Amino acid sequence: MKPAVVLVTQFEPTNGQTGEFSRFREAFSLEPIPDSPLPNLLYTNSDGSILGIIAGVGAVQTASVITALGMFSRFDLSDSLWLISGIAGGDPARSALGSPILTDWCVDGDLAWEIDARELPEDWPTGLLPLGAKAPYSPPATDGGVFGSRYESTPLPKDVLNWAQKLAASVPLAQSDEARKEGERYSENPAAASEPCLQVGATLSAVRFWHGHLMNEWANRWVELFTSGQGQFQSSNMEDSGTLFAIRFLHRQGLANADQVLLIRTVSNFTRPPQGEPAVSTLIAEEGEAHFPGFSLALENGFRVGEKLIRNWLAGDRPPGRGV
Repeated sequence: MKPAVVLVTQFEPTNGQTGEFSRFREAFSLEPIPDSPLPNLLYTNSDGSILGIIAGVGAVQTASVITALGMFSRFDLSDSLWLISGIAGGDPARSALGSPILTDWCVDGDLAWEIDARELPEDWPTGLLPLGAKAPYSPPATDGGVFGSRYESTPLPKDVLNWAQKLAASVPLAQSDEARKEGERYSENPAAASEPCLQVGATLSAVRFWHGHLMNEWANRWVELFTSGQGQFQSSNMEDSGTLFAIRFLHRQGLANADQVLLIRTVSNFTRPPQGEPAVSTLIAEEGEAHFPGFSLALENGFRVGEKLIRNWLAGDRPPGRGV
C-alpha cells in the first residue's frame, strides 16, 4: 500500500465524543484496516490514497507508533505527505480560540534541567534550563558532549508550508459565541477576542501540560532561544517533537520524506489566564476536566484546513517539484 497522504492525529475520546480524527474519518470514508501491526488502529479509504492513524497522547507514544508504522513493510510511505493535525494551547497575546496555526518551527520543551521553583537562586526567573546550560536561557551544551546530539528545534519544510498557507487562506473558518466570550476576558490582549484566523508560528512540544503566566513567559523565551530568534511561540502541544523525530529517523532510512510534512495546531484553550487571575482558574474546568472553551471550534477549523490540503494534494495540486 502506497498512500499519498498519511494523516496523523493524537486522540479520539472513547465515550463517543468527537475527537481530532472524527471529522476526517467521516469526510474521507476512512475504515479500519484489519490485522493492524500496531496497538493503534489504522484507517484507509477505498482506494488506499489516505492512511490515517490516532497516534496517542504524549511524545513517547507518537515517536514509538510512527517509527513502528514507518518500518512496517506493508506500507510504502517514502513519498507520502505527512499531515499532522491536532488541537493546542495558544498564547492569548497572538491568537484567538479556533485559530488554525501552520507550524514553521517545532521546539522541544522536555529536554532540560529542572530545579524546583522553591529552591531557585534569587536572580533566576525559572528553574527550567537548557540541558547542559549554566543558567536559564543561556546556551545549552553543544553537540557531541555527554548529552549527545541536540534535537530541541525542528524547522518545518518551507515549500510545503508556503503551499499550504496559500491554499488555506481561502478556507472559511467557523466561529462560536463561547470562544469569543472567553477571549473577551483577556481585555489586555485584543487578539484573544478576535475572530479565528489562519496563522503561521512555532509550536512548543512538552509532555507536561503546563499553564500560567510565568510558564507562558518561559515558552516564549524558550522558543526564541532554540530558534535563534527566527521562531515565535504560537501554540503548545504534547506530541509533535516525538512525531517529527520519528519522521526524521524514517527519512534517514529512506522510509519517509521529511520534506513533505505539514503540522497544523488549532487553538482550543489559552496557555495562561487573564491578567490578575490565578493560573488554575483557566486550567481546570468546573466539572473537573481540563478547561477547553474552544474545543469543538478548534476541532472543526483544524478539520476544515486539513481537508482542503488533503483534497488538493490528492488532486495533484502540490508544491513545485512534488510529483502526482
